[in-house]
Amino acid sequence: MLDLTEAEEYLRTQHALGLEEGRMEGRMEGQQEGQQRATHALLPALVRVTELTLSRAITDAERDALVRRLDTDGPVDVGHALATLDAPALAAWLRGA
Repeated sequence: MLDLTEAEEYLRTQHALGLEEGRMEGRMEGQQEGQQRATHALLPALVRVTELTLSRAITDAERDALVRRLDTDGPVDVGHALATLDAPALAAWLRGA
């Protein structure tokens, strides 16, 4: 059976562990949010490159697809697609998102 001193020490240890776990979760959430903000800050430039490749303004559906691609594929793969695909292939890539 635990005496009062052991119980207090156990609670202090558990409290410290809980605080550290909370800090780690907060840091991870902050990093993820920061990465998402940075990625979406690229969106106007990516939209412009897409429009230049397609020789027209993109539709709302295509813009949404570009955002989904950023979230799922990441900015490096999206940038690669925009740099290498011709207009018909890029339009199909956006439709397939």
